[in-house]
Amino acid sequence: MCCESRLLLGAPKVIREENKLLERRILRKILGPTQGEDLLSDPDIIGEIKAARLRWLGHVERMREDREVKRAYLGRPIGQRPVGRPRYRFSDEVQKDLQSLGADCWWDLARDRKAWRHLVSEAKIHFGSLRRSNKVRTKIELENLVSEPNIIEEIKAARLRWLGHVERMGEDRAVKRAHLGRPIGRWPVGRPRFRWSDEVQKNLQSLGADCWRDLARDRRAWRNLVSVAKIHFGLLRRRV
Repeated sequence: MCCESRLLLGAPKVIREENKLLERRILRKILGPTQGEDLLSDPDIIGEIKAARLRWLGHVERMREDREVKRAYLGRPIGQRPVGRPRYRFSDEVQKDLQSLGADCWWDLARDRKAWRHLVSEAKIHFGSLRRSNKVRTKIELENLVSEPNIIEEIKAARLRWLGHVERMGEDRAVKRAHLGRPIGRWPVGRPRFRWSDEVQKNLQSLGADCWRDLARDRRAWRNLVSVAKIHFGLLRRRV
């Protein structure tokens, strides 16, 4: 048990429940919603070990003959075996896994990294370590699954909202002077850094707001522009 879990055990029940809900929410973003399964359940360790053995086998097969690991893998011990049942060897277990996958000429397949990587992925599905339905979800799919706003679009809308607030400020305000001011001196060597105003200008151009300074003077009109921006950036759906 990790230190964080031990600390949570001494915390009030409400805090423990909130942390558990947060962890489930993060896992749901990554894996998507599951039915009849616990998001916090551990992966199948047996399947993970079998897939790792196959991955390592391909790596060893591609090694040079003078490598110590390759010589230890291909070598056969000499002398008399101890009394009793022979011990299970790494190669015996790997051969069983390859037979269950139907990979007869696996040594030729191991020379191709991409083909062997595909075989390891199929082994994870075959051994139950990975479900075929598990895939990398896009940003839109995650938003539709968890119905939560995207942080990038939140930042864009908040920047526009703050721009209208700054534009309505008096000229003597420090924030307004910092926004309109231009630094003096020489630029440092290299590409100029992205400025806050540059990013806002890009967002306004994508909205087609050319005369935005006049629009910012009207609170209601600017609020309407921010709402349109949320729809444009995908933060809100028109059907909402």
